[in-house]
Amino acid sequence: MPSATSAARWPRLYTDASGHLSATPWLRTVGWAVVTMLAVTGARAADEEGLRLFEQKIRPALVKNCLSCHSVQARDAKKLKGGLYLDSAAGIAAGGESGPVLVKGKSKDSLLIKSLRHEGLEMPPSGKLPDDLIADFPKWVDMGAPDPRTGDPAAKPKNTLDLAKG
Repeated sequence: MPSATSAARWPRLYTDASGHLSATPWLRTVGWAVVTMLAVTGARAADEEGLRLFEQKIRPALVKNCLSCHSVQARDAKKLKGGLYLDSAAGIAAGGESGPVLVKGKSKDSLLIKSLRHEGLEMPPSGKLPDDLIADFPKWVDMGAPDPRTGDPAAKPKNTLDLAKG
């Protein structure tokens, strides 16, 4: 027979108003804490996987194939296309003249993915990227498009009217 002190260590079970056997509130709280901790741990692992994909596949593809037309440097060289900056997370989030370039978590709704597949817009215009590289972009977007790059989106130039030019 258990002693009074050992019995006190075990959570008590009771019946609720409907007659169902239930654990004490303490045990339910611990259970929810464990579930929450597992969810947070899973989210961190997914974020790390997404960042790894960005650094190993997405960023190199952007640098090699996109930034010559979609970056602050392209703007400064007067080669910026579509008002779209792909050289920062904020620039991607801001989108360009055609609107948002991606919808985090929804690759099927993302203009970037459609453009890379040459469905409508054709990016890069020099030719379609290899299929295995294109396949990495929807994975990244569906992971929430994690992007560690910081900085503000580049300021979009204001349209000005020059009365002297007409």
